[in-house]
Amino acid sequence: MLLIGLGLSLLGNWLYGGMIGDVSCRYRLSYSPMNGAFGIWGLIYPYMIASILFQFLYSYDSNSFYVARFWSNLLLFVAWTASGAWTFFFGVADSPNPEVGLGFAAFFLLLAAITALSAVFVEQGFRADASWTRILTVSIPFSLYAGWLIVAASINVGIFVTISLNSNDTIALCERDPERPNEPLIPDPRGWVDASLPLVLAAVVSVLSITQFDFVLILPIIWAISFMKPDNVKIVSIIVACLSLIVSIVLFYQSRLGR
Repeated sequence: MLLIGLGLSLLGNWLYGGMIGDVSCRYRLSYSPMNGAFGIWGLIYPYMIASILFQFLYSYDSNSFYVARFWSNLLLFVAWTASGAWTFFFGVADSPNPEVGLGFAAFFLLLAAITALSAVFVEQGFRADASWTRILTVSIPFSLYAGWLIVAASINVGIFVTISLNSNDTIALCERDPERPNEPLIPDPRGWVDASLPLVLAAVVSVLSITQFDFVLILPIIWAISFMKPDNVKIVSIIVACLSLIVSIVLFYQSRLGR
């Protein structure tokens, strides 16, 4: 399903690439990261493919390799299926009735985020008895994928809510910064909910990272916020996320030293 999800993503971008870009620009929120943030997929895809290949090798050498729990991989199966479906629904959201496409897109990406995060919880890959092979080949790629899906889902749900409440309350055309013509302008917050979401996101994922000793889950949040238009809320958000990163790393090593 990872390969199928990758194939659907590539096919969807080939078929709807222009429309996906138009939709992304038309419905940019105050916390939408710059385009460069999405380059993280260039790490997630190859790392997940490598993870699956390493898990297959467990059949040949169970002492040197590790295979994730069945339910963990099954949940990721659902997550990659939903991720692939998102491409098509988000691409066709550029239509006279965008609520339908955006609604389905938000649903599938939220489903992907929930199931990927559930896979991380089921796997418990950063607990004290986890081997470094398990951490490097399963735990890290699972958490990277889940962390980024949390970011992507929050943006898509925000877009759907915004367009549903008031279709005119969005940024209309991909405005460009004269000094950075390749990047659309990110609008200022339109309300406290829109402005505070990065902080809420950072706080929630920080709690998850600390309680799970999962220092990787918070990294995509830090990455995304660093590509957002800076303001006081974003600065506080990234400080909170960075502090949780430090705490989760300390707890992770303490648990391993004290096992």
